[in-house]
Amino acid sequence: TYWYAPANGPSEWRIGPEDLLLLGDNPFGREDGRQWGPTPRSALRFFVANRPLRWLLLTCLLLEVVSNIRGAFTFYYFKYYLGRADLITVAMGVYITLVIAGCVLAPAVARHLGKVRSVGISYLLAGCATILMYFAGRHTGTILLLTAMAGFLDGVGNIVRNSCLADCVEYGEWRTGNRAEGLIFSANIFKT
Repeated sequence: TYWYAPANGPSEWRIGPEDLLLLGDNPFGREDGRQWGPTPRSALRFFVANRPLRWLLLTCLLLEVVSNIRGAFTFYYFKYYLGRADLITVAMGVYITLVIAGCVLAPAVARHLGKVRSVGISYLLAGCATILMYFAGRHTGTILLLTAMAGFLDGVGNIVRNSCLADCVEYGEWRTGNRAEGLIFSANIFKT
């Protein structure tokens, strides 16, 4: 094994075609200088110190629950209640189209309302749309309208929420002195 030093500065390496390149640590170093991640205790301290992250992760959990209920409701409503399984694809198509529209318009909504309000309002209204679906009866148009509304709001909320996660990285570094992008984004398991 050979350790190749940079030939012409730190950004250029000269390795011949007969050489086998293995990327890794300096074999002459005694200790690995990299930090491989927080210990469980320091991760817990980080979450305790980062209140916005705790609220954001709770919001993600609630969104996941509401989204799963809405998806199951849509399937059940059209297939078993109306007996029109062919409308499931229409409802999901409307939902996905409006999610994309919400994603595109999310920056404008966030500039107008602010990030935190955008996430809170979009998820609150999407939850209300989901609840109202239960009272729509056999009005397919109402269900499709509520599905479209929920799709747009989910699109806005998802984009702005991810932006808020990046802000939580900065806030956590300010509060604790540790920058923990990996910890924060891996904790975002609720919405994958």
